Amino acid sequence: MRLVGCLLVFIAGVSIRAIAVGTTPRHTSGRNTATQIAETLNTTGIYHHLRHPLYLGNFLIWTSLLIYTGNLWLLVGGCLFFYVLYDHIIAAEEDFL
Repeated sequence: MRLVGCLLVFIAGVSIRAIAVGTTPRHTSGRNTATQIAETLNTTGIYHHLRHPLYLGNFLIWTSLLIYTGNLWLLVGGCLFFYVLYDHIIAAEEDFL
């Protein structure tokens, strides 16, 4: 039963990432780090409902793998690590924007 739950969480994460990447309008995102190349901020589609859909997808994917281990402490530690790491990444990106 745990495997089925893990697969559902994993599929949800991959689906959220696919929707975010597949429906993002041109010139609203990029892997740029030196200067901003986006012409506008994307607030349509999944970005209208979620502020950071790619990071939510990443979280669900990693959480599914942690759940599969069956180790509660690993799950809690992994979620805390993810929160600390992505909190800093998100803060840096929002300062950049």
